[in-house]
Amino acid sequence: MLGLAALTFLPQPAPAQSAGATTASAPAPRRSLDDVLRLPATQRTDVEAALRDMPPERLYLTFARIHAAFRLQIGKDDLRLARALVDYALLTERELRLRGLSRPESTESAAEMLLLYELVL
Repeated sequence: MLGLAALTFLPQPAPAQSAGATTASAPAPRRSLDDVLRLPATQRTDVEAALRDMPPERLYLTFARIHAAFRLQIGKDDLRLARALVDYALLTERELRLRGLSRPESTESAAEMLLLYELVL
């Protein structure tokens, strides 16, 4: 069974180097789920409990809906909702993985959603 510490996410992209640069930079550290989530602990506990109680098809649909809502919100001026959706996607994707389920086709991973959010900032 995967624990929270076992999940890591893509590091942030390294800054661009000039064509003449010859030194290699160290890879960015991977971030754990605990480092990435912004949800308060009580809210996170409630969300995790709700996700655990969902049947597989509902969990699958929930991730698809979170992804669709994120795609709508990421282009707006106020990105707070988009960031909250990333947290929900991270937790939902984690629950999918714990059950051995894949995320819906044509949806980005929660880590990719987080990266897009960070790039838009």
